[in-house]
Amino acid sequence: MAINKTNIDTNVLPPDVLSLMDNQFYDLIRELTSSHEAEILKLQHINNINAFLLTKNPLELLELNSPDVEDIKKRTCFELANKTFVVKPGVKSNLQYLHDLFCKKMNEHFKDIKNKTKLSRTTQEIAIEEPDDIKAFILRSIKRWCGDKAQ
Repeated sequence: MAINKTNIDTNVLPPDVLSLMDNQFYDLIRELTSSHEAEILKLQHINNINAFLLTKNPLELLELNSPDVEDIKKRTCFELANKTFVVKPGVKSNLQYLHDLFCKKMNEHFKDIKNKTKLSRTTQEIAIEEPDDIKAFILRSIKRWCGDKAQ
């Protein structure tokens, strides 16, 4: 069953989530998913949200034939009779959940910045306007608002 991305609740994240790095970031990953996902990210030095979102497939690590990943591979994969490995579905879905959650948080963050910039620009325009130009300012603001809503 797939999770509807609109149902992902970013309120489970701490307010400073976008600035978490290293151990604070890995602790959050453990809290939201498990120690396995945190270890997969830590082995690759994916130590913050930006690095996580820029990593195309954090599970590629498990495809390596290296003694450095054997332990985590045994805990997060099924070993098949032909000695190949398949990543457990829970690990895949946990990393997908983190990706969707962090993407939604980033989108909310950018939307907040955009809204604050618009508010700041409007406040500056109000402060600069002379009383004679209030009518023109109001008309420009209404046109801008209508243009934003039309998009």
